[in-house]
Amino acid sequence: MEKHQRISAFHVDTEHPHLHVAVNRLDPENQKLSRQGNDYYKLVGRARELEKEFGLESPESAKKFGEKKKNVARITNIPEAAKTLEVMGKIKSFAGWAQQKLGDDVLKIMKDPASKAETLQKLFDENGVHLEPKGAGLMLVSNDGKYRVKASMISRSLSKAKLGKKFGTHEFLSAGTQCQYKREPLAETAGSSKLWDRYKEYKKECFEKRSEKLRQISFLNRTSTMGIRAFYEAQYLMTKTDASLTREAKKQIYAIYAAQKKQDLFKVKTTAAVARTVVYRQHKPPTWKQWLQKGADHGSEQARKCLKNKKKAPLPKGNFLAGEKKPGEKFSPLECKEALGEKADDVRARTLGNGNVKLTMRNGDSVVICDDTVTVTGNGDGAVSVAATMAKKKFSGPIVAKGDDGFKLIVSLKLDAIDEQEKAKKSEKIMDPAVRKKPGIGR
Repeated sequence: MEKHQRISAFHVDTEHPHLHVAVNRLDPENQKLSRQGNDYYKLVGRARELEKEFGLESPESAKKFGEKKKNVARITNIPEAAKTLEVMGKIKSFAGWAQQKLGDDVLKIMKDPASKAETLQKLFDENGVHLEPKGAGLMLVSNDGKYRVKASMISRSLSKAKLGKKFGTHEFLSAGTQCQYKREPLAETAGSSKLWDRYKEYKKECFEKRSEKLRQISFLNRTSTMGIRAFYEAQYLMTKTDASLTREAKKQIYAIYAAQKKQDLFKVKTTAAVARTVVYRQHKPPTWKQWLQKGADHGSEQARKCLKNKKKAPLPKGNFLAGEKKPGEKFSPLECKEALGEKADDVRARTLGNGNVKLTMRNGDSVVICDDTVTVTGNGDGAVSVAATMAKKKFSGPIVAKGDDGFKLIVSLKLDAIDEQEKAKKSEKIMDPAVRKKPGIGR
């Protein structure tokens, strides 16, 4: 932009002398605006170059900015279907795998001036993928053709224009190698691979049961159809051989039989279609996340851990209880209901998609047991009482209540009541003669 108008202002009235520069983006020759995409990063990069050139020291803020920039993910966006698979299904998507496996290597190859098309082709062959044209762009496709994603989502360098500029007309075709991508769970929890194997076996059983039911329906459908057709063929033959009927009467009977036959066949066809729909619903295999939730609801600690997110969740907003977790304490819906005792009859417990356990009261209030907190929605007496009970079971030492003043007051009263009940139970045990009686006394 050396031809553009600019104005500079040098300041010495601050702690550090500095220069302000304002540049007119309008080109004086062609009257077009200069496009300055990512100008902030370009200016920062140029500033670092000038500092090295003139032996200047970079400020601490610039060093931190450079470190953050290095740690920024290459591309964070993947297709919505892939996001759903990873977030809801807890399964690694093809797009996510390709970004992780190929993104950095593709970038290095494209930035290297000496690299050739054979190097990129070898990388694709090793991972079992290739490029296919689609419209004005390219698709990254597995060699078996099962999975595909827009190539520019894996790396911006995989655009048709950039590849053509660097490698000419080279086509990155399939070499027939096996694709290295496998649909596996995202969780890296110990035992997740065993759970995944069990899930695949369960899914296989669901498909086998469904196939068997569908075969039975198809057999009954064919048998019923053949029976109806045979019945009306016999009726046609009897009518045809009946000498007492006139030709006009036979035509009328044939028309009645044809209408009845059509109606009966339609009923059989409709019944079979409804039966197939019911079978598909009954034997539809659950997703990986749904299967884990079901296992966690039945007390599987491994399934609950697989549902947990790797990142530590921030403290929630609203009313919640926090404290120091007891080591080795487990929380499944069944264990929570056991801990509540008589209160369990009014509570519905289930495992959420992130592994937390949600307790819902009859009035709609809810309590969510997270890793570090017990969150309360609603200020009903039942919800707060349940939250206090679960917090006593989950945390050791003092319990801190966060939220509005009314919630804090009710929680403190509930916790005091629970402490009084525990003290009363201990004193009853001490006063119980059966407890005080020692072996050998009274012989």
